[in-house]
Amino acid sequence: MNFIWLVSFAQGDNNYPSNKRNNDIYNKLMKMAFEKYNNKTVDAFLKGVSYPYHKYIPTSKKPGYIDHVIFRYSDSVSVDIAVKNLGQKEPLNFNYKFKIEVFKTKKIKWICLRYGGRCIKGCEEENCN
Repeated sequence: MNFIWLVSFAQGDNNYPSNKRNNDIYNKLMKMAFEKYNNKTVDAFLKGVSYPYHKYIPTSKKPGYIDHVIFRYSDSVSVDIAVKNLGQKEPLNFNYKFKIEVFKTKKIKWICLRYGGRCIKGCEEENCN
């Protein structure tokens, strides 16, 4: 009786960049002067990064209100961005639809870079905590 052994090698999530690209994104973000983007639009910063983010996560510190958005570039590299005035008048409810394109037009309050979930750049005051 002959047996055929099948071997499967897990491959990383194809939604995230390779290690080389991950390193390129990280190095680019480390070299960027985040303070240069204060009072500029989120879109200006994202264009300055020049790498596409894979997903975004609206985040809140105060229940019902979006505080900042996390832009994920890979499974280990992300950028948190808060804006000066999101214009959210009422607390979130099930009917609320976050519009990323509107967020991108807002002026930046602060930016921080996370690697492996830990803040490594732009961590002053209460940013990224």
